[in-house]
Amino acid sequence: MSIRRRRSQGPRGAIALAIVGFLALAGVGWWWYGGRTSDDLVRPTPTTVDQAAEVAVPEAEPIDLPDLDASDVFVRELVSGLSAHPQLASWLVTDDLV
Repeated sequence: MSIRRRRSQGPRGAIALAIVGFLALAGVGWWWYGGRTSDDLVRPTPTTVDQAAEVAVPEAEPIDLPDLDASDVFVRELVSGLSAHPQLASWLVTDDLV
C-alpha cells in the first residue's frame, strides 16, 4: 500500500489566496461603485415656498386639557389606547402621572 504525501504549498498558497481575495474584493468594489457616476445619482428637485404651501395638512382637533392636578384620568384614557403592555398598565394605575 503506497501512501502519498501531500506537499505543503507553503507561502505560495497563502499568496495565491491573498491575490484571489484581493481581486474578488476589487471586483465587488468596481461593480458597486464603478458603474455609478455623480450624474447617475438622483437628486431631489428643490421646492419653492409656493410648492410647499400646496401640500394639504389636516387640521388637528383642539383638545381641552384639564388642570394638571386633575390630569390623571385624561392621561390614562389617552395612553391606554396606545398599548396593552403590562408595564404600561402598571404605570397607569399610579397617581400623579404627569
